[in-house]
Amino acid sequence: MVTSRLEMKKQRGIASGILIAAFLVLALIPPASAYTATLVSPGNINYVHNGDLVCIQINGLLEDDIVQLNVSSTDLKTAGGTFSMDNFIMPFGYVNGSASTSLVGNNLNASGLRLVVAREDGVTITQQNQTSSNPYRIFLTHDILKTSYNISIRGFPQNASGAIIDFSVRGPVTNANNPANLNFTISNIQTGHLRIQVNDGTTNQLDTTLMITTKAAKTNSIFRPSTGFWYFDYYLNGVYNKSFRYGGDPFNDQIIRGDWDGDGKDGIAIFRPSTGYWYFDYNLDGVVDKSFRYGGDPFNDQIIKGDWDGDGKDGIAIFRPSTGYWYFDYNLDGVVDKFFRYGGSTDRIIVGDWDGDVKDGIAIFRPSTGYWYFDYNLDGVVDKSFRYGGSTDWIIAGDWDGNGTDGIAIFRPSTGYWYFDYTLDGVVDKFFRYGGNPFNDQIIKGDWTGDGRDGIAIFRTSTGYWYFDYNLDGAIDKFFRYGGSTDQIIVGTWV
Repeated sequence: MVTSRLEMKKQRGIASGILIAAFLVLALIPPASAYTATLVSPGNINYVHNGDLVCIQINGLLEDDIVQLNVSSTDLKTAGGTFSMDNFIMPFGYVNGSASTSLVGNNLNASGLRLVVAREDGVTITQQNQTSSNPYRIFLTHDILKTSYNISIRGFPQNASGAIIDFSVRGPVTNANNPANLNFTISNIQTGHLRIQVNDGTTNQLDTTLMITTKAAKTNSIFRPSTGFWYFDYYLNGVYNKSFRYGGDPFNDQIIRGDWDGDGKDGIAIFRPSTGYWYFDYNLDGVVDKSFRYGGDPFNDQIIKGDWDGDGKDGIAIFRPSTGYWYFDYNLDGVVDKFFRYGGSTDRIIVGDWDGDVKDGIAIFRPSTGYWYFDYNLDGVVDKSFRYGGSTDWIIAGDWDGNGTDGIAIFRPSTGYWYFDYTLDGVVDKFFRYGGNPFNDQIIKGDWTGDGRDGIAIFRTSTGYWYFDYNLDGAIDKFFRYGGSTDQIIVGTWV
């Protein structure tokens, strides 16, 4: 068939029109998101407490990407009306001299609301009492973009729109920070639901809701080796609410507690040195949920537990004094996930979250010198050391001020004095007399009221009495009789 030139021109015009239309359609389609956002912690979104760290990991962030964080709620109950985001690190890396980013807060228009940005070098940028027509907008230029910030929103709005913080960079990123973390700590919130969204400008890359619950108070229990019976006091009133037989003589079992399954409640475990076997009871029903061999005689291993990877579940570790080696099992499968040498045969060991990253680190206390050596991130390297205490002192760790970071304390039995170091600087922040010789008191710590701060208690074996100090003022807040001279004591979140 012969096609005329006119028809050919028409066909070319139609084809060009189709291509142009297709191009316009494609131009209207927003580009695929360059990054993904994943909630790393908390591990259990249905059991989140005041003081917990929220960590959102962003992968694949590119120049000109928008990271918009939206936190909202309609039912939050706050203590003091403050919602804070702490230890935030800008997720954009380093930018060139022409680039800047704007930190924008929308829907923060209630009277008294305030957005505070504190740079790592101590400089504070504050805007407050904004209106809906004049939202928060703080421009952060390239020279300060490469540092970290503390950001807090005071007076959290109780509405579905919530607070929107837009961390959008404009300009090329010369050194992308991948993966990047958006971190903030939940502060002064008691109960309710907190919705968290991360949007790239068109699509939510993360949309999840955290259930904030009142942090369960620690309560006590006793283990009676002579019979193998456990007695649990759920409400700290000296009356046992549950008892069962689990372990005991003649096996010389060692006891430990931990949140083995991440449900926010502690279970128990026994370690049998003669065989090296562990027996875990997750839900306090006296039935073994898991068992395996890990350590044991003839090594005289010491046992300890901690949340080594920040997943909300406790793992275990053994410390072998004869060699100074630690062996960590993160997920209770009886397999060594990490090991290294740290300490020696006469050192005392302790666990704590030393830097507030929701992961436990370790420390050793050397009685011969009074020195402490802290390893924050389980790499076998000393991150901090100082002298605090002496050879006859007992050691303990706890979050004494409710800031999400553990401090230490020493108890001097010869005088009954306690010396608290809240911030791991080797300086006494508080001291008082509470217990001691000649009573042969045992010491323990726990969050007795659920306010996020640890208190202390002494158990007097000669009488079976417990004496609780809730707020570290050296005064007895509660006491009762529970247990006897041969019982072992343990504290946990049982309900």
